Amino acid sequence: MRVATKTKDLVLRTALELFVEKGITATTIRDIATKGKIAEGTLYRYFTSKDALAKELYETHCATVASDIQSLRAESHDFESFLSSFIIYLCQTFDKDIVLFQYVFLLSPNDFNRLKVTETLPQDVLCDAVTETFKKRGQVDRDAELVTAQIMGSILQTAHYKICGKLPRAFSYYADELVFAVFRILRD
Repeated sequence: MRVATKTKDLVLRTALELFVEKGITATTIRDIATKGKIAEGTLYRYFTSKDALAKELYETHCATVASDIQSLRAESHDFESFLSSFIIYLCQTFDKDIVLFQYVFLLSPNDFNRLKVTETLPQDVLCDAVTETFKKRGQVDRDAELVTAQIMGSILQTAHYKICGKLPRAFSYYADELVFAVFRILRD
């Protein structure tokens, strides 16, 4: 059983790396098998198709991240503390596993649509918090989806700059500046 678990973990990690590097569409089962030094038939023991593998990877990691963020929300005493914790968490997640971060948050729209994800996404937890906060504050004229997109855009564009080598320090180093920028979005 232990060998099977190790093999499946190898398949998952290899696929994750290739999906981030090449995209889901451009990655083949042969690519995964070759990079992981696994027989192609072995992959089919665990997954019926490349898309099933990609979807399981995405939904599993999104569920974990969404659960972590939901916990942050439950532990926070107000929206601002949740938002600060959310940003710090995303920065730390990036620093811990950049490939996983890219797969969960920077998947191309074509690949995302290909997966037909029905699960809660991490940013949905943020959007729920924004919606609830706007209702509590009587800001019913504000668009929670748009504000969530602006918050995520600030974080993800900064992550993109980091990935491209334009920001030299660990991503967590920029967390305070990101919190400041995001609070400005909420204020304006």
